[in-house]
Amino acid sequence: CWELARFLNQMYSGFSFGTSIKKVMKLSRFNIHLGTAQNPPLVNLEKWLEIPKVPGGYIAKSSIGPKSKLAVIVGADSRAVLQAVYALLEKLGCGFYLSYTQVPNYPDQSFPFESMNFEDAPVFPERIVFNWHNFLSSCATWDLPQWQQWIDQSCRMRYSGVMVHAYGNNPMVSYTHNGQTKPVGYLTTTIKGRDWGTQHVNDVRRLIGGAEIFTEPVFGCAAAKVPDTERADAAKQLMKQVFAHARNRGMDIYFALDVDTPSSNPPNVIRTLPVEARLTGGGHPLANPDTPAGYAFYRRQILTLLQDYPQITHLIVWHRSGGTPWRRIKIEEFPKVWKDEYQKMLETHPEAKKLRESPSMFAIAKIAQAFRRTLNEINRSDVRLGTGTWNYNHLEAADIFMPKEVGFYPLDWIVKFDTDQIKNALGAVGKNRPMIPIVWAHHDDHRYMGRCYTPYADFTAQLHQCNAKGFGIIHWTTRPLDLYFKSLAQQTWQNSKHESLAVTCRQMAQQTFGKIHQDLLGRYLENWISKAPQFGRETSDRFIDRALDHPQQIIQDCQHRLAMLQKLEPAQMESRQREWNEYYREMEQFFIEFYQNEQNLQKSKSLLLEGKVAEARAALEATRPENVIERYSRACRKVAISRGEQALVISLNLRWLPYFIAQRQALGLEPIRINFQPTQHDPLAQGAGSRTFYVDPERNFWLSLGEKETRIEAHTDETLAGLRTLPDTQREIKATFLQSSKPFSLRLKNMVGGNLTSGIYRVDVYFRYNSRTAKTRFDLVLKGGKNSRGSHQNLRMKNENDGVSPIKLEYEIKITQGFLDVECRPKNGPLQPAAITITKKN
Repeated sequence: CWELARFLNQMYSGFSFGTSIKKVMKLSRFNIHLGTAQNPPLVNLEKWLEIPKVPGGYIAKSSIGPKSKLAVIVGADSRAVLQAVYALLEKLGCGFYLSYTQVPNYPDQSFPFESMNFEDAPVFPERIVFNWHNFLSSCATWDLPQWQQWIDQSCRMRYSGVMVHAYGNNPMVSYTHNGQTKPVGYLTTTIKGRDWGTQHVNDVRRLIGGAEIFTEPVFGCAAAKVPDTERADAAKQLMKQVFAHARNRGMDIYFALDVDTPSSNPPNVIRTLPVEARLTGGGHPLANPDTPAGYAFYRRQILTLLQDYPQITHLIVWHRSGGTPWRRIKIEEFPKVWKDEYQKMLETHPEAKKLRESPSMFAIAKIAQAFRRTLNEINRSDVRLGTGTWNYNHLEAADIFMPKEVGFYPLDWIVKFDTDQIKNALGAVGKNRPMIPIVWAHHDDHRYMGRCYTPYADFTAQLHQCNAKGFGIIHWTTRPLDLYFKSLAQQTWQNSKHESLAVTCRQMAQQTFGKIHQDLLGRYLENWISKAPQFGRETSDRFIDRALDHPQQIIQDCQHRLAMLQKLEPAQMESRQREWNEYYREMEQFFIEFYQNEQNLQKSKSLLLEGKVAEARAALEATRPENVIERYSRACRKVAISRGEQALVISLNLRWLPYFIAQRQALGLEPIRINFQPTQHDPLAQGAGSRTFYVDPERNFWLSLGEKETRIEAHTDETLAGLRTLPDTQREIKATFLQSSKPFSLRLKNMVGGNLTSGIYRVDVYFRYNSRTAKTRFDLVLKGGKNSRGSHQNLRMKNENDGVSPIKLEYEIKITQGFLDVECRPKNGPLQPAAITITKKN
């Protein structure tokens, strides 16, 4: 009631809509009664309309009398009532999308009661929106308001549930067993956590395009910024609120819990179990769920999980597609009882002998059985059990060994859900158990930025071919994925299951840009979702690691769509509509410039490999990657920038721009800047990012090296005592340093580890100066290759000026083999190098 009244008050500002929870109320000019079949809003409701019988279905009916108007909305359950409200609001002109809501305003119109005659029901009971913790651009950086918006928008699009996944290192899953606590990693920020290529930087406000979108130096959620000892509690408190909000909105909660990775099987906990309760898989200690002590280990996990998050409705036993301890387990590693049981199952299912997945699926099924037993023992038989992973190779074996109640949630990583081969494989398993395939709105490994995938046509028919009970969509960012979620949502309700993409695009154009432009912008959106570029990955140190697809055609398509947008008349648009127009215009220009710059970078690299240095420089000098990033930041600000878009500004700065800088450095167009500082590395991270950057006040990028990179102690001087008279950059560089009383050496290349071109270079070495190092003597040896050696003996750490200025030693050296070797040999005390710059002179 409150949600309906809130939107109606926005839309029909000439009226006032109130709410009441009473079944009998004084009639006003018109009344809308809402209720469920179990808790009807009116007496003798069946005389008014047929009670919804399909799960999730709803019916609305109105009656217009001489003095009053009356309408009734009845849902099969409370969630159906809410979804009926959103269906009504959309009929009245609202647009509900993953990243935004568009609400029309009718100040001079009366409420159209004739719109109150409709009914609908979902084709499938499970319709899941699935965000994944692992990137700066995913829910890992969301605070509660972003979580709530995601849940609200999913609900408004009439999805039935939300799903989250917890890798074994995620701090939102932690427990203590036998006196040992499971180690956890981090919710990723720009200074903590390293999962899947996350790079670190000192201050995001200094990044290209960052000053306008960041107000703090560290990007991440508040729960990730607490002291390390509090990170598990902070993550749990956040997710408790998230799940409570989802349940209050009537959403099911799917929790995908990793069971097979090393971090999900913590050795410190497993080694507390007696020997008979342990086994080994892939060289890693594992707990046997069929033993009392092993079962207690799994029971503790589920007890803690349900105590922390009692709102969970579906528990998904999640595993990787290979390479983990439970997925690498061999029959020889089975306990004898398992070997006997496995052999008997092979006699019943001889086809399993040929399936390489059979041993691991047999073993992981044991974990699923332990989870089910625990759920039953703690009176949570209401929690449904499932299993999920990437792709489909496991399906046949899993169907043989998993209990029949366990639903399957396979991720379509190869993006071939719509092929007959995959649909037939899913359909064969879907005959035996709940099958809920999860399709991809975009791809973290190669189609991350740009448009979303083109939504499947005849999606309901394809799901029926899979014998599916529903579907899910995996994603990380929100905008610009709106059309994908909207199309598949529309196609899985009875009234709109045959809705074409063209119709969905036209509806989005009308709701977002207004009726006057709906035809042109409907065609624009249809072209955009089928031809706009998709590029980049978010899962490694490098944003672009493969050739861009059809760059010239992409640029031409972008120019064609820009021409379509230029036909619009901004003067005929409301302010919000103009913002969307500007957003799409800027984004098309960003695509063009991104492709042009990336092409020139690759051209420069190819020319350099051919030894054509002058031509390589010319190609690189035609690039302006900083301007490209600025344009992306500006485009996203046209309509309120999302967390995912903020993170992609960071990603472009730290995983795309450095390759341009490195090429400039390789060609002698920009100095190599290296500062020494402590760097943070997460031992539990998967696909860990490797680089740390320092951006100085002039927005120059430095590669930061610490103890992990140099094997030398790294320190920070928090006080900066005596250095305030220095320029900002010099003061900051002096504040961090390596420290060693023993000889050490460093091999330095460009920012991403590439070779330098041969030539004469000036090398500036900065040292930290204080009372501990005032009398230090040392040798410094620079080597640039064969017959290139600069030896500087018996240097003294002294300052000829004011005693606090940077101590900088300048050298000139010929580099012939693509790198510079620096050897430092302290003689009588600690040496503290702070930074090195390498500048080509010819």
